[in-house]
Formats: sequence, C-alpha cells, structure tokens
Amino acid sequence: MHFFFVSEDINIDLYVQGTNSTSTREKYKFKLTAPSQQEKETGEFKLHNIYLSNVIHSLINKELVAQGKENPIGLYADAAAEQIMAHPKFPKNIGAFDGQKVQLSDFQEKFSSLSDKKDIKIALFLSSALGDLLRVCRVIEIYHSKLSNYFDKVSFDVFLDDSENYKYILEQSYYINNICQLPISLKEFFNSYDAYVELNEMLHDFNMQDNIDTPLIDIFLQGVNIDSHGIADSEKRNFIKISPKAEKELGMLVSSLKSCGKRLLLFNPLSSNPIRSIPQDFVNKIIDEIIEKSDYQIISFSKINYDHERFIDLGEYTNSTENFLYLLSQMDAIITVDTSVYHIADAFNIPTYVIFATLTPQSRCRYYPLVGGINIGSDRLRGKFVSNDAQDLEELNRVYSENLDISLILRKLKALEKEKLNNLQQRINCPICGNPNSTELTDRLKEFKYITCSNCETEYCINLKDTKIELNKSQDSTKRYEKVLEYLKLKPNKTNLLEIGCKTDYFIQNAKTLGYKAYGLILAPNTDLNFNDDNIQQIDSLKYSLPKDYPEKYGVIVTLNLEKYTENISSLISCIKQNLENNGIWIIVTPNKNRLYYKLGNMNPNNHKGVDFSDSPPDSLLRFTPKGHSNLLKQAGFSLIYQGSEGITSEYLDNWLGDPKSIKVKHGGKNLKLNQSQIKNNIYEYTAPLLPSLEDSGNYIITVAQLTVSAEKRYQNNIKLVTNNLFGM
Repeated sequence: MHFFFVSEDINIDLYVQGTNSTSTREKYKFKLTAPSQQEKETGEFKLHNIYLSNVIHSLINKELVAQGKENPIGLYADAAAEQIMAHPKFPKNIGAFDGQKVQLSDFQEKFSSLSDKKDIKIALFLSSALGDLLRVCRVIEIYHSKLSNYFDKVSFDVFLDDSENYKYILEQSYYINNICQLPISLKEFFNSYDAYVELNEMLHDFNMQDNIDTPLIDIFLQGVNIDSHGIADSEKRNFIKISPKAEKELGMLVSSLKSCGKRLLLFNPLSSNPIRSIPQDFVNKIIDEIIEKSDYQIISFSKINYDHERFIDLGEYTNSTENFLYLLSQMDAIITVDTSVYHIADAFNIPTYVIFATLTPQSRCRYYPLVGGINIGSDRLRGKFVSNDAQDLEELNRVYSENLDISLILRKLKALEKEKLNNLQQRINCPICGNPNSTELTDRLKEFKYITCSNCETEYCINLKDTKIELNKSQDSTKRYEKVLEYLKLKPNKTNLLEIGCKTDYFIQNAKTLGYKAYGLILAPNTDLNFNDDNIQQIDSLKYSLPKDYPEKYGVIVTLNLEKYTENISSLISCIKQNLENNGIWIIVTPNKNRLYYKLGNMNPNNHKGVDFSDSPPDSLLRFTPKGHSNLLKQAGFSLIYQGSEGITSEYLDNWLGDPKSIKVKHGGKNLKLNQSQIKNNIYEYTAPLLPSLEDSGNYIITVAQLTVSAEKRYQNNIKLVTNNLFGM
C-alpha cells in the first residue's frame, strides 16, 4: 500500500496490460489533483490530494516521464505512511497481514472495534493476475459466510491496478459490490469504508522461500484471518460461468473443431514471465512429439509458428477474457506451464497436466482432482516466480533439455482423462436423462453447486457439504394454479384427482368445486401444515406411498412446483405411473429456467429486486426448461398433449425488472433499447408489444402429459432414470 501526491494536475489516458497474455490492453483515464503551493510548503496536505495505490503510480510516473515531465509523482509512503494509517478515520485492517508478516489471530477479536455496526463495508486490495483473482473469489465467499455471523450485511469493494480486464471474473462473485480502479484519494477511502484487507502486498510476503509450498488459496485464506486447515478441500476449488455472448459468437467455431472427431488438446507454452514459460527453442519440438505420440487435435492460444493439419492457432479469437474462458472450457485436455490456465481448467473439470520449473505441483494444484503436474526445475530456479536474469534463463534451457519427458506427461494426462470419465459415470449423471457428460458448472450458491445437463438442459444441484435439506414450508402463490384449473374445467370427465406436494388447500378446494374428487398429499416431514380436510394427508416424501383410505387410481395427478425440490424423483414418477388410470394425465408445473429475469441476468442474491429466492437450494434442487420437462416425461413413457407458460403481465414484468442495464423491445415498428428508468416510467406502454414475444419467458412451465400403457406393462418398473437419491451422488 503506497501513498503519493502529484506535483501538478494530471489528466492522462494510459494503457494498462493485464497479466493474462490473451487480453487486449485496456485504456484508463487518470485524473489526479496536485496540492496547492501552500500545502507543498507546509506539508499539511488535504486528504483529497493524497492518493492510495498498489503499483499503478509507477506506471503513471513512467508515462509522464516519457512525456518530458520532471518528478511528476512524489512518493509519500516512506515519510508519512505510519502517520496516515494512524489517522482516526483510516479504515481498520481486519486482515492478517500487517505490512511485514502474516499473523493469524482470533477471528472475532480482529474486528471487535466495529462490533457496534450492523452493516460493514470492506475494501479488498488484490493482485491483477487472473489465477490469483480466481482463488480470491472463492475466498471471498468463505469470508463473507463467516462475517455474516457477526454483521447483518457485509459488502466488498475490490481494488486493483487493472480493473477492466477481470471484471467478467470478479462480477461472478455474489459478494463483490464494486470493482474499483486504483489509485483512490484518501478522502474517498476514509469516507467509504469501515475496514480493509491487503492481499496484494501480502502475496509477495508469502512468495518467500519458507512459504513456497503453500497453495494460493490457503495463502489468501490466511490473509483474511481464516485458518485454512478448517476449510474442506472441496470448498477450495474454482468456479467460472461461461459467457452466453462468447458461446453464441464462437459456438460454430467450436462445433467445427470438434467435427474432426479428435479430442481437443490445448497446448499453452507461455506464462506472463519467461522463467515460467517454455523456452522458444523447445516449443515446436514438444508439439512434434505430442503429434507423434498421441492423436489429439492440438489447439494453441499463443502465436506459434507451426504448420500441421493437427495444429490450429486460435489466438485471434481470445482477444477478451470472456472468449478466452469459453474456448478453454471446450477443451478435452490441456498441457500448460505455470499460469492461470490450470486454475481455469479446474473450474471446468478439464484433465490438465502442468509443467513447473520454479514451483512444486503441490503448491499450486493440491485441491484440483483433475490437474496434475511435474517439477522439472532445479534448486537455482526454485521459487523464482519472476526473473529475466540471463543465468536463470540459461538454467531453464538446461532443465528443459535434460528433464522434460513428454511421453510421461501424455501417460499422466491419459490417466486423468480416464479418472474424469469414471468420475462422471459414477457421480455426475443427470438425474433426468442419465447423460454422463453433464459437466458445465452453471451456478454456485454458498455450499451448493449446480450443473446443467448438455442433453436435456435440466440444471441440478449437488451439495458441496453434508447439509441437511429441509423442504420449503411456505405457502405457494395461487397464481401458478390458474391455468391448470382452466384446463381441468374444460376436461369433460371429472375423475379422481391427486395433488402431490400440497402446501395450501387452495388447489384441492377449487378442484372440488369443478366436480373432481380431489385428494392431496403433504410431503414435507414434520411439517406444521394442517388442513381441516381428511382428503389432505401427510406421507413419507422418500417413499411416495398413498394412504390406505385413498383411491388406488386417478384420472389426473398434479404436481405443482414439486419436482424442483424432490430428493427422489424416480420414486415420485413410479408413484404417478402406478396410480394413474390408463390414459390418465400428469400435469407438471415448475419454475421456468427461461423466464424473464434470468434473461435480464438479475440473479445476485445481494440484490433483492427481481430475485426469486426459491430458485436457491435447498428450496430448488432442479431447474427446468420446457425441453427438460419434455425429456423427463418422455423418458418415463408419457406423451405430451400440452405445454405452455403461465405468461407475463405488465405487473409481473414490473416486479421482475430489478436493475437491468437495458432491454430490447419492438415498439411502433422500431427496435428500441431501453434503460431501466425508461422501462419503469413507461412500463405499461412499452410492455404491451413486448408480451407476445415473451410467452416462453413466463414464470412457470405448465406441461400436460398422458400415460397410455397395456395392462401387462402397467406395473413393470421400466423407468430408466439414473439416481434414487440426488444427494447420494
């Protein structure tokens, strides 16, 4: 943490190169105000004229010197840092790094002076390196969870020297409020934050020889004063969502690459520093050997002068972080040097082998089950994360010449691929269609993660902890039932009707008024739901066995919003099939994963506008699209006779809007792009032409399916759904 002032007012544009070698340089505007002459003479500077920085001030200074200015920036840290940090308004350091060493202390005691606050705002100073930021995002989730035990609201602003390049990564963290570009004036820093944590300079302290084997995430956990030994290994893995925009733009490219029928291997020889990169003389030789000893289609994101039908350079398509991440996520295997690539590979479960020359694999990929590595370095290179020294680079050439074994790396990589395949088949089969390749991590909320099936589009939850699941006992809205009741009113044969998963008696009572003999089942164990109706009873949610005094057969079985939180969907379907009359219908209603506020991207749980918290576990274990509904029913032997959406009203749209940046609508024959305030002010005028095109974006999917089977097959258990217990994976 550095403090400085400028000798004269500065207003410049400066390009800042991110450490991700695939990123374009971002241009920033720096506007800094100099102290008055009186301040300079007396040394009594005003807070708005003193700036706080990591290293960006040195880049600004270098640019100004190149423009012919003399001593444009005066470093203030050595002379007055202690005095500044002793100021009563200086935010409290609640991290474990005191500027010289890291020392863990009692977690609560660290912020005891802030205990009278209900809300706390924290500034985090981070490194502008992609791999570091991935690790920090996971740490922030863990840190937020712990701080939430002491404060009603905890928010983080992160500060770094290169804020734009990594916004896409940082914005995926639910708990980061703002991403801020350094420098910041002391006045703003004093007035905006209660506390701060320094993780950037702390990282340099940990890069000393005696900490060289400590994994990055453990370093950062200690930096926020958390004992890393108390955090489960499974919580130390990475997570990234791919960009829908990048997928749309590059999807055809990926499809064409995969049409060759060969597995795609990303070969990444470059890091941000030569000491961790493969020496240029060895790059082509390594590619030659990979081609000779494997059948991979080799992909490169780096500019490599190599010509072969099994080598493709995609560097021109990785000009943004979003594109880089998407293309990397589509690889089948990776060979890389020590850089951010293998951290990203962990997030996408890609078998990866890392060539280390300065560090041990244990220090960087200890918690990544599908990432292996080998250290080919020497004592001279140990721990040198950055070096341009000629003798170091000569030593690097020597160890690559003598120690690198590509045959061994390919064997190890093949073993990791086999491990992934076995792991998928045993643990990550889709509970709806059985597809074993459902590997796209699409959402994570605290200790839970969601995976989207690439086949049927169903998104299903796997818990990361042994967390007790309790079903939601809140009353359901009656809105979702209206279309179902409209359909049942038109049905001429008013038969026995069964609702499975009652939370209210609204539907049962209305079905009775239509002429149905209606019965309901409450599934939540130990529920406090009680209705004065003998036709609504509680059963074991894991067995789905009907009460003895209920009819055996039903012409209609309705599950309204049940499938999203059932732990045993195959038993549920068995119950439905065995208790439906021949030609009976099953009506299934669940939240629509395609609904509007998903399209608006408004799923941050810190923002209560537009967020349906029933989409989060444990209230929601499955998220369906219409295709997922169809697949579920067809696999179980049903034929669809109707599928639709609840539809959208202007009232719903108004409630869901939250804080979108903009939305496109067609109005008066023109395509308009409206911002939030325009939508809010003209909601009823603008939504009328919008509604027809949003029918598939309604809040709920409503699907009606019919079961027609011969008598001899009725009781055969021919359901081929994969799991008996979603949480047993």
